[in-house]
Amino acid sequence: MKKIVLLLAVAVFLSIVSCGNSSGKAEFTVQGKLLNASGKTIFLDELGGNAPKVVDSVVVAEDGTFKFKAHTKYENFFMLRLAQNNYIYIVADSVDNITINGDFNNFVNTYTVEGSEATKTLKQINEHLNKAYEGLNMLSQEIKAHENKPTADSVSNAAQNKYNEILAAENLFLKSIIDKNPSSLASFWALNQQLGQNNYIISYTNEFDYFKKVDDAMMKKNPNSSIAKQFHTQIIQLEQQVNSQKQAEATTAIGTEAIDIDLPTPDGKNIKLSSLRGQYVLLDFWAGWCRPCRGENPNVVANYNKYKDKGFTIYQVSLDKNKEDWVKAIQMDGLDGWIHVSDLQYWNCAPAKQYNVTGIPANFLIDKEGKIIAKNLRGPALGQKLSELLD
Repeated sequence: MKKIVLLLAVAVFLSIVSCGNSSGKAEFTVQGKLLNASGKTIFLDELGGNAPKVVDSVVVAEDGTFKFKAHTKYENFFMLRLAQNNYIYIVADSVDNITINGDFNNFVNTYTVEGSEATKTLKQINEHLNKAYEGLNMLSQEIKAHENKPTADSVSNAAQNKYNEILAAENLFLKSIIDKNPSSLASFWALNQQLGQNNYIISYTNEFDYFKKVDDAMMKKNPNSSIAKQFHTQIIQLEQQVNSQKQAEATTAIGTEAIDIDLPTPDGKNIKLSSLRGQYVLLDFWAGWCRPCRGENPNVVANYNKYKDKGFTIYQVSLDKNKEDWVKAIQMDGLDGWIHVSDLQYWNCAPAKQYNVTGIPANFLIDKEGKIIAKNLRGPALGQKLSELLD
């Protein structure tokens, strides 16, 4: 379960998009022809602030034609909205003449764009991502079809591999968009794409250079644009976070000595992690409120029971904030065999911060000398590693 820090989520994306400068003299147009739309009112909305702002509305002519004229000082995001849930996104510069044609009854799947390469790119990105989601839905259906069957594990593993392939393909696709034109708002759009909630396809923690590339290009192109300036502020904050995270990761890299922990058990007795030297120790961060953690606990119990007499133990740190909930979860999941500690500080748990834990479950396997030898061993991976060491 992730500790959610929405730095470049859609909500932030909308909030940093500037309101257009209506006093600017440069004028752009959005026009075209819509089938099945005669007499219907359509809208041009500007993205900015907390919600889109209506720039103008027009009634589609009897022959399906329409035309908007609007102002923007810099390249900006707009929506051509036919109905509440029937709209597309547009990128318009100050002097663009954009032509959009389509069918009112199936607008998203039929529209075409001329006169705005950035808008074409948005369309391309959305179509590409839709195909990826279709693939993910097929994987989900396949996993569901094999639930509670002997083939469940093999199908799940195959699906995970396929998911990784899809994610990698989308990552390369979006980065190719950015490489072609990093100063375009379409590249800014590419940075915000996800496959699943908060699962960004281009990760700022691992590929920060792409965020920096877009930031540098946007600032060079339009240094006075509100979008560019506010995105630049976000990038400065992100860069500080990335650097801090890298420093934290260095302290918990494989081969480094595990940072000692000294926290109280449910009985109030402090036990140090270092007191377990001479054994292989699974340092496991979890919480009673964390469903993925509770789902992983049976695997942890099974491996503990198998290897506890061969020099393996567990030091489990809870990110709970309520002692009763913590203790209840220990009892319900049958985790009484090993050491449990917590400062009951939730995400402010000091050891979690020291170990750069931003999502749980998270674990570190520590050898007899107190050095980290593996990280985040879940499912079959935990048993495989312990078998290598202790069988």
